[in-house]
Amino acid sequence: MSEKTDIRLFSSTVMDNFSSVLLDFGEVGLDTGLEESILRELPVLSTLVALYKGGVGIRNWLFVRKLITFLKELSSIPLEERQNFLEEIERNPQKSREFEGVLLLLIERADSFQKPSILGKLLKHHILGNISYEDATRLSYMVDRVYIYDLYYLLNFTYGVQRNPNIAASLESIGLLSFAGIDGGKLSEPTSGGVIYGLNEYGKMLLKYGLDTVA
Repeated sequence: MSEKTDIRLFSSTVMDNFSSVLLDFGEVGLDTGLEESILRELPVLSTLVALYKGGVGIRNWLFVRKLITFLKELSSIPLEERQNFLEEIERNPQKSREFEGVLLLLIERADSFQKPSILGKLLKHHILGNISYEDATRLSYMVDRVYIYDLYYLLNFTYGVQRNPNIAASLESIGLLSFAGIDGGKLSEPTSGGVIYGLNEYGKMLLKYGLDTVA
C-alpha cells in the first residue's frame, strides 16, 4: 500500500455506500466488478485499483481483495447504527484515525483472506456496541499475531488438558487461553497428564464476535 495514499474507512462515503457496491461485486465477479463505473461510489477501492493499473503491483491488488473481504462483514449493519458510529467518531477524530490506521495496517499485512473477515466482524460488533474500542483493538492485534488455523482450534475448545498442546500454547501466548494448572495424569498412562488450559475473556469474546460464522 502506498504511504501517500489517504484511505478513509470511517467516512460517510464508505459507510453509506459499500453495501450496494459489494452486492454489485458479488453479481459480476470481483475481477470484472473492479472495472465497473460503480467503483466510483467507493473511493477507498478506486484509489487502490488506480494504483494497481499504474503498475504498483500485486501487493496492492491483494490489499484490494482483503479490503473487500473486510467490508463485506460490515454490510449487514443497519444504516442508523452506521450513522451513529460516524457521529461518535466525529467527536473524537484523533481516536478514530488511530483505530482506522490500525485496521488498515492489519488488513494489509493479513496472511490469509480469513483474517480481514474476522477483523470486519470485530469492527461490526464494536459499531453495534457489543464490544468496546479497547477490546476490539486488542482482539484485532491478537488475530494478526496468530496462525489462522490455530484460531479454528477455539471452535471446539474444551477446558482441560488439550489434544494439541502446541496449538494451545500458541493461543495462550497471544492471550486467548489461560494457564489453569497441571494435570499429573495416571501412573498407568504416562501421556495422560499435561498443562490445563481454560478459555479466558478475550478468547470468549473472539469466539462470540469474531469467529461466530467462520467455517
